[in-house]
Amino acid sequence: MKEGKNRIINYETVSYLIVGILTTIVDFLVFTAANEGLKGGNLSDVSAAMTAQVISWIAAVLFAYITNKLIVFRNYDFSGSHLLTEFTAFIMARILSGVLVTGAMWVMVDLFSVNEYISKLLTTVINVVLNYVASKLFIFRKK
Repeated sequence: MKEGKNRIINYETVSYLIVGILTTIVDFLVFTAANEGLKGGNLSDVSAAMTAQVISWIAAVLFAYITNKLIVFRNYDFSGSHLLTEFTAFIMARILSGVLVTGAMWVMVDLFSVNEYISKLLTTVINVVLNYVASKLFIFRKK
């Protein structure tokens, strides 16, 4: 039992959780600032929330790449070809998860009238799981 627990609770998973929390904080802060800044202008509340979602996603992805590479997966290969391949894979995975969670956000906010902040929380949980799997299995895997 202890061996199984050590496989789950280790440096990588604990640091991923911490970095994930920090990334989520970046995401929520940028989302809130963008959403509140865009409300009341020419955009509807739904359009403001969707635009804020895209802006916060970009900020969170950039933060996540740097922290996952350096802190979580301790990947210090900075050769040009490696960085290009790795960053491209990271961005592609995040685009896929970003499209999925943005679509989920739209469905919840627009079609089901769920509060945008509750929708944001639910889509964040989905996003964290998808991104860990992609990072662990495809992007930062050990050779």
